[in-house]
Amino acid sequence: MEARTGRLKIIETQSLLILEESSSIIKFSVGDWKVELRLEFETKIERKGDSSIKDDSSIRVIPKDDHAVIKFINWDGMAMSTPKPVVFGETDDIDVSLLCFGQKIGNLTKLDIQIVMEVEE
Repeated sequence: MEARTGRLKIIETQSLLILEESSSIIKFSVGDWKVELRLEFETKIERKGDSSIKDDSSIRVIPKDDHAVIKFINWDGMAMSTPKPVVFGETDDIDVSLLCFGQKIGNLTKLDIQIVMEVEE
């Protein structure tokens, strides 16, 4: 089975329920490349005098020796998403990216993640 959305070929899709203070690992293959992504959540609050201000939400890709850490910063709203594909690697000179949609209610985060590659139409 093959799926595409526009020029993006979907390589892998996961829907995860992640308890607060937990991280997740997803493993998959893109051609000969064995990929491991560790998904972590972090809340950053900036202190200004007597008040606290939460930073904007963002994603950081941190390459490691044999995997990558995808850090979701301040992803704790009712509906969060990546505005465009986030590149975390490449194979055969083609970027491999992720698209995410997340929600957090109480201590539970639901994260839908798709791994995609751009292809010719």
